[in-house]
Amino acid sequence: MDRREIDKAIEYSFGKDPIALPDDRYLERKGQEYLSKQGWLERELLGGNKHVR
Repeated sequence: MDRREIDKAIEYSFGKDPIALPDDRYLERKGQEYLSKQGWLERELLGGNKHVR
């Protein structure tokens, strides 16, 4: 396959628009938001008690 055939195969498979991947800062922020929400949920489910035996 030459370069032009490879490019056509990629365009056919994935479309012409480039695939945008989120950067590390975005992923880190979303991870922190997720962990914060999980902590909030745990506190709500445990009734606000941090020390559960």
